Amino acid sequence: MCCGVRKAWGSRVFLETRTFADSGPAWWFASHVDYNGGMPAPDLTTVISAIPGGVSMRLKVVPGASRSRIVGVLGDRLKVAVAAPPEGGKANEAVCELLAQALGVPRRDVAITEGPSRAQKTASITAISPIDAAARLVDCIA
Repeated sequence: MCCGVRKAWGSRVFLETRTFADSGPAWWFASHVDYNGGMPAPDLTTVISAIPGGVSMRLKVVPGASRSRIVGVLGDRLKVAVAAPPEGGKANEAVCELLAQALGVPRRDVAITEGPSRAQKTASITAISPIDAAARLVDCIA
């Protein structure tokens, strides 16, 4: 995993070629980063909460972006950028479609429950557990 990564350790900079069984910086690096992409996994515990029959997600929506994507965790919210403009509910509809696609649930199971005219929104998703939602979101975060 760590092969070919330049790491600073103390006053030395070296090319990381150690294995996980070795002690030292390779072990620390391997235990503190995600296996995919080298970045720590996002903490979704403040974003997702359980509700009867599904989950609730706190969102920060950025309408009018160049492309629709789930950006990542921003404070206690999931930042979602959508290409749709913020007029006539188009951005809300795009957020619901993006979440449905990312979570693998039908569009009818996703709804904006709070903040339809604000950037800070709350979405409810039925028929999915908090653990499944977190696992699927981690895979989708750009």
